[in-house]
Amino acid sequence: MKTLANIDAPVDFLLDGWKDVYVPMIEMLAPKMRSGAIVLADNIFTFKKTLRPYVSHMQDRSNGFDSVTLPIGSGMEYSLRL
Repeated sequence: MKTLANIDAPVDFLLDGWKDVYVPMIEMLAPKMRSGAIVLADNIFTFKKTLRPYVSHMQDRSNGFDSVTLPIGSGMEYSLRL
């Protein structure tokens, strides 16, 4: 979170991270993300309870993303910045 807080350039791609900081990380980085940026998060099925707030956040279009859970491996949340 400390390292990512200092990113100045637009973000086009974001991949995974520590499960417990998914939502705070997205809230911090979303304003820096270009329209069309992609976010991938894995283990959606494995950590279903822990990641429920993240999936709900990403699938709520009012938060600026279009998102779907893909049945790949242990579940992959594929999100596109609107």
